[in-house]
Amino acid sequence: LQAAATAAAAPAQRAALLTIAAEQHEHRIDLRAALAAIDMAIEACEGYQPAWHARARILERMGDAPSRDEAIATLERLATMQKDRSHRARTLCRAGALALRTAEDDVVGSRAWTLFAEALTVDPGCDRAFVGLRRARLRTSGPPLEDPALGQALQARMMASIADGSLRASSLRELARTALAIAGPELAASMLQAGLPHVEDDAGLHVDLAHAHARRDRWADAVGELDLALAREHSPERRAALHYFAADARERAGAAAAAVEHFLAAAEGGYYPKHAYRHAERIAAVHGDVQRRVSALQGLVNIADGSERAHSLHALAEVHRAQLGQPEVAVDLMRELLLLRPTDVDVALELRRLLLRLGRHEEAAAAALAAVAHQRAWLRAAATTREHRPETTDRKSVV
Repeated sequence: LQAAATAAAAPAQRAALLTIAAEQHEHRIDLRAALAAIDMAIEACEGYQPAWHARARILERMGDAPSRDEAIATLERLATMQKDRSHRARTLCRAGALALRTAEDDVVGSRAWTLFAEALTVDPGCDRAFVGLRRARLRTSGPPLEDPALGQALQARMMASIADGSLRASSLRELARTALAIAGPELAASMLQAGLPHVEDDAGLHVDLAHAHARRDRWADAVGELDLALAREHSPERRAALHYFAADARERAGAAAAAVEHFLAAAEGGYYPKHAYRHAERIAAVHGDVQRRVSALQGLVNIADGSERAHSLHALAEVHRAQLGQPEVAVDLMRELLLLRPTDVDVALELRRLLLRLGRHEEAAAAALAAVAHQRAWLRAAATTREHRPETTDRKSVV
């Protein structure tokens, strides 16, 4: 083959024969000889594209980092020679995939990102370029990667999908999320709003649009989209999460009073219930929403423990006594609190005062005596512990 190549008159023929020779070396796993033959083919006819394809493949098979870098550069050089947009995009995607396998994480504007972005700009309809771009973005972090040309390519891809009827809710969400990574929330919101009339109604689309509005501090618009998402979502778990987000958006939009019912719904659905109940109780207390505050405090009493449960019981008893006019309920709650804190004199005295106001003098006396007994038992146990503590010559310890 090499002798025939030497004798061939036409440069393209010589390149073709040398490429075949390189492939034979490659089959024999003699990659150095294959690379030498393919370089002679390219020298014979630089525009012979199969030789460039073969060169990239051979370099990739060598496996070492310098060879991989050279393979990527070879594919980039080949892409500049290709006139057909789809062929050029596929070549750039091949280079991007190779760069992505060897790239370090958290490199904003990495080589893989650049190659996939160029491929999508060349051919907005290239699925490999779009998927590769999303994979590259997942490997990076930081602010949006500003690229107006790429943003236009994403919009062109969406419009082409609308025109041929292939746009779906899932693909629109992927386009919008990529747009969010490239140009920020303005482009993402614009694409979602343009695509929504052309796809099946989906709660996730409204959630993504609410997210884009929130990124622009347009909280009233975010509230509207979250309400639409809630109307379309059937999963109890996702509905609980949406209630939490809707409550947060309402509070940020200046409608905190309307957020309480959503925080309560989120808590009852199991989405961060302690946080949701705390927010509901805080807002209800500020706005004088007694019934919802009682619901939030009762929820905390049911799921909290330790000091938080004790605090919630005390607050709930105070609401029943002072705001709802239900001292009997307050007494029951204070008894429950005293079981949690049997040595707390303040709790015992408060229970005694409540019982005296109700005319239940014997129970008041019993509550006070029980508290005193618990206090004496605690002091006796503490004294016994000190007596059995090992002696030490450390003056500070003795003191």
